[in-house]
Amino acid sequence: MLEEIKKYNNFYQQVLANFSNKANFFHAYIIETYDNEESEKIIDILIKYIFSRKYENNSLEYKRICTLIDKNSFYDYQKIFPENNVIKKEQLTFVKNKFKNKSFNSNQVYVIFDADKLNSHASNTILKFLEEPNDGVIAFFVVKNRYMLLDTIISRCQILTMDQNISFSSDNSTLVHFFKIFSSLKNAFLNYDLLMKELFIDKKVTIELLDLLEKRYYDYICNSCITDTNKDLEEYFNNLSIKQALKIVNVIDNEKSKLNYNVNFKIWLDNFIIKFMEVKENV
Repeated sequence: MLEEIKKYNNFYQQVLANFSNKANFFHAYIIETYDNEESEKIIDILIKYIFSRKYENNSLEYKRICTLIDKNSFYDYQKIFPENNVIKKEQLTFVKNKFKNKSFNSNQVYVIFDADKLNSHASNTILKFLEEPNDGVIAFFVVKNRYMLLDTIISRCQILTMDQNISFSSDNSTLVHFFKIFSSLKNAFLNYDLLMKELFIDKKVTIELLDLLEKRYYDYICNSCITDTNKDLEEYFNNLSIKQALKIVNVIDNEKSKLNYNVNFKIWLDNFIIKFMEVKENV
């Protein structure tokens, strides 16, 4: 089934990392669509996989689940869309009441499309759901970009991005510069002024840099090697395993989310350097 979304390399790899061969899932995910026109179809495929993964392809139960999801009739899967451009508290309360009883399936899933349309009451309700998650209930917040959501929601979710087949050939010089400075912890701190002047200029530029870096690691994860268009970066990814790359992505993602808070930027940068290099040098 997941073969249908394999062309979305980054998203496909993230789905495997988060949902394949796992008995339990995290309680909440954000899916960044970047305005992907097929996002609803791709999400339906993911939900089908969550509910049918323990069944043989083409088995009767597998077909039953997929058919019901296609018809929006699968009881344990609820889609929520804005009404008059707003998602209201009442829509979320309906789902909560619907999922009060335990499912015969192992999970119950609700997906909020255009989650940036949550009004203040709905946002407060969602935060309560996230702070006190019910066993087996999984939430997905679908949004063009995660930063359109409240920081308090972002911090409680895992992130899945739907960008596909990103090429970094035009950005290699920036990344090569980054990796040269980050060749060791000592070198990173010796070049601290250069970092501030040329790479980590301010929060906005830093987020753009971290996005670029994160996507480059995802590109490596998806391809398991450096392609011909990325020869300039080859030495920085030699002998890097997929598991190691995933750990580094996790550090980048966690540290990036902190920038949305009112943090002291220099203290943040010190912390980022240490955490990034700890993972890089110990994986």
